[in-house]
Amino acid sequence: NRADALSALFRLRRKPLLYCSCSMFHQRFTSLDRPTLGPINKLVYIGLGPCANAPGKFRSKKYVFRGGRRVRRMGEASNGKVPQSVKYAIIGAGIHGLSTAFHLAQMLKKTGRGSGKDILVVDKTAIAAGASGIACGVVRNNYFQPAMRELMAQSVEVWESDPKTYAYHPVGYMQISPECMHEDVASIYEQQKAIGYESVFIEGAADCQKYMTGLFDDWQAKGITSVLHEKKGGYANNTKSIYGLADKAEAEGVRIMTGIEITGFEFGSNSGAVTALNTSRGRIACDYV
Repeated sequence: NRADALSALFRLRRKPLLYCSCSMFHQRFTSLDRPTLGPINKLVYIGLGPCANAPGKFRSKKYVFRGGRRVRRMGEASNGKVPQSVKYAIIGAGIHGLSTAFHLAQMLKKTGRGSGKDILVVDKTAIAAGASGIACGVVRNNYFQPAMRELMAQSVEVWESDPKTYAYHPVGYMQISPECMHEDVASIYEQQKAIGYESVFIEGAADCQKYMTGLFDDWQAKGITSVLHEKKGGYANNTKSIYGLADKAEAEGVRIMTGIEITGFEFGSNSGAVTALNTSRGRIACDYV
């Protein structure tokens, strides 16, 4: 029946999984040794470990399930009362909104200019209800833009700072590429080396085959002429990591309220600065948005 099928799916998704892809192949192996699925295009990542989107065990009494979503119970942090005013208002309880709230709270405390109690995060649905909750979860420093290099290295350090709370798995990251991408991947490696970001770059079809079979004895992909193996990075369980971030923000005093939709803004008479949020649950005056 449907319940048994879902249960079986969840158990399967928790099994060790190797997911590899490049512009020439797509292979997926489990303990059942699934065969090659066939060609796909423009996927160039590899991850090790349980499926990044596998469901976690959410036991906190702060949350309930509504319509298949895990939703924060209103009032755990604020008695369900929407404040009439707040100094800092943040719209959206995804990774950007919650990270902003958490780090702002830390900065206010450090500089003596306030605390997390001055911050309110509102979301029209729930924590991680949007893109953050369905992101692939890959954590890497693998981008073609040089300006991103140090920024991403710093981002990886944040994930490494609390892997348990962030549901982060530091298994590393690999870009496995055909010859058409060789030059671009080589430039990424040189940029990583320049800032001391640990990685290994293997070139040539024979050496790539030897390196990969040294890791996976059943490696089958052909046409690979470069492998960039980042020793840092890995993946995070998407929704679980966002709830961990929410817990860290709340520990700093930040209030998070869901089920509040922004319907409009009020602006200062002599400037374009936002002075209040109009919401589905009333008006919230604010100094900063």
